[in-house]
Amino acid sequence: SDKVAFAAAVKSAGAELKSIRGPFRFNTNNMPVQNYYAFQTVKEGSAVTVKQLGTPLPDHQDSYVALCKAK
Repeated sequence: SDKVAFAAAVKSAGAELKSIRGPFRFNTNNMPVQNYYAFQTVKEGSAVTVKQLGTPLPDHQDSYVALCKAK
């Protein structure tokens, strides 16, 4: 069906998506695998800036991927 073909095309294109959040792909359960970043807002003089502290969860996948029957 067109829905199945569309879903397959989106999933295969996942690695090619240019995300402002960094690397991105779809997992076997169709949920994203992506980095989660830690930020801190800091007041510097009269300006407020955002500084990245690190990437505590690189290539993070959701907790239910092992329970999902979608492959």
